[in-house]
Amino acid sequence: MANNTYVNKIVYGGDTLIDLTSDDVARANVISGKYFHLPTGERTTGTCTYDADTSDADASTDDILSGKTAYKNGSKLTGSMTN
Repeated sequence: MANNTYVNKIVYGGDTLIDLTSDDVARANVISGKYFHLPTGERTTGTCTYDADTSDADASTDDILSGKTAYKNGSKLTGSMTN
């Protein structure tokens, strides 16, 4: 049977080597797909996709005013639409 006990503090010879108990990092603050440990010692992965998830964006350069910029699917677009 698997042991699901997590370790969040390691003390060796009276010295604390690792102490996760006061860590306050949230999954949303760690890049998606990167691993870290919660204060409980549990290994987890981040969920941050930076400022916005633009994977469903449907604007094109023709929809954005000339000289203005926007991001779509991780690429920067510069508008070409006249005002």
